[in-house]
Amino acid sequence: MARTTTFKYTVTVVSSGGNKYAIDGNTQQYVVLFPGCTYEFNQDDSSNSGHPLRFSETDNGSHGG
Repeated sequence: MARTTTFKYTVTVVSSGGNKYAIDGNTQQYVVLFPGCTYEFNQDDSSNSGHPLRFSETDNGSHGG
């Protein structure tokens, strides 16, 4: 039987040389995702207003494309 794992992250937007996402308080380039796991990104913080969180398979994102 497969074991299901859920990862929960709190997302905020911080001003650090421009607006950047902070995951659990840490500004970082990426989050490692594992197949078969569930991920929850909590964007309840007001700093997320106007900053939709999007995922891309394109290197460096698609930037409006």
